This record gives sequence, C-alpha cells and structure tokens, in this order.
Amino acid sequence: MKLLHAAIAAGCVAAATPAFATPYLSGNYLLPLDKPAEVRKAYSACQAPPREQLAALIEACGKALEVEKDPLKRSILLVLRSQSNVLSKDYRQALSDAQEAARLAPERWESLNQLCWASAVSGTDVPGAKNACAQAVGLSGARTDARHSDAIYSMRTGNWRRAATLLDGLYEQNAKKFSEAAYGSAIAAANLSAEYRKSGSAESLEIAKITDANLEKHISTAYKDGAGLAEAKKYFADLGFKMP
Repeated sequence: MKLLHAAIAAGCVAAATPAFATPYLSGNYLLPLDKPAEVRKAYSACQAPPREQLAALIEACGKALEVEKDPLKRSILLVLRSQSNVLSKDYRQALSDAQEAARLAPERWESLNQLCWASAVSGTDVPGAKNACAQAVGLSGARTDARHSDAIYSMRTGNWRRAATLLDGLYEQNAKKFSEAAYGSAIAAANLSAEYRKSGSAESLEIAKITDANLEKHISTAYKDGAGLAEAKKYFADLGFKMP
C-alpha cells in the first residue's frame, strides 16, 4: 500500500539521503586476547544480548571501557552500554554514552543509530540527534533498524510527514512486524491529516481527504491481525503514542 505517496511526494526522503530498532549489534564482536582473563570476561559480558541482568551487563561494559583506549572499540562498547541503559530507562546515561559513541566513530551507522534511538525513546531531543538519524539511514544502506529509529524520532519531534513516509516504507517491505508498521503508519498519517485540516486551505483539505482514505485502508489491514494489533498498540503506547 502506498500511503500518501502522491499527496506528500515533496516530503519523501530518499534512503541514501538521511529504533524496527534492535538493541543488538552485528559483526562487531570484540575479543581482546591481549588482555587479562578478567578483562576478557568483562568484554564478553558487555556484548551479551541485553535481555536480562542489565545491571551486570552495564557494569561489565564499564569495566571494559576502563581499559579500552581505541576510539572505534570504545564506540562499540559505548553503544552496547547505551542500549542496556535505554532498556533500564536510565536515559541520561544512555544519551551520554550514545553521544560519545557518535563523536568517536561518526562513520559507524550503529553509533549514529543509537544516538537517534536513545533520543527517540527518551523523548529528549539532544543536539545532533536529527542529523544522526538521517546519517544512520544513509550509511547503513537504509537498513530497517535505522529507518525505524528515524521514524520514531520523527514521531517524537512531530515530523509526521517523514514518520509516515518511513513507516509506510517498512510496511510496504514487510520488513518488520506487519501490524506494528501498519499501525505506526496509521498514527503518523492521522496526525498528519489533522495538521492539514488545521491549515484550513482548500489544497490542504484535499490532501487531508486523500490521507484519510489511505488511513482507513491501513487501519482495516491492521485490524485483521488481532493479536499483532494488540501488541502494536502496546508498543506505541509504551513509547507514548496513540491514535489521535
């Protein structure tokens, strides 16, 4: 389904120009064979999937960071700790780590994506977050994780046009959970329609009608998956979003 493509063509973002976000990294495992066993253990623990025992994982990342001097490797460790701090809702530290990771390795899309995601989830629009979101999408080759982070950040900052475009793209590709992409796109479209109606111009009202028609199709599609829709509603509600 092409939601709003004709109506908001001017606002569409090419993938190469610019959190659904995953808390994991891939292909960046650090194994410091030249360091003592206790330090190697800390590195390994820091890189475990952050599902449980977040406090222990965060502590392990801290121990690894105490001895790691290489900027790129420090960036990887900082991203990992930031991801765990997001999950533990320590957003201040999560943002601090993400900002430092992006400063140390601005060429890594994972570092930029984490800054984007931490800003989006925390609701704190820190300096550089907007550019980090766009750059992460471009550097990653428009990976799903980066586009999702950018979409949630765009929702958080009220850029409903960009959010609708990004989420609609995820929906089209079925790149993530089908109902989440559909429902998220519907939320963005509904808010965008409301903005057009507020302007009151004849042109804006016509665009709003197009938006509403496509919005109904998205909602209808999302409601076909009852369990998935319930999960999607909870996901976005936890982030602070719901249908207007």
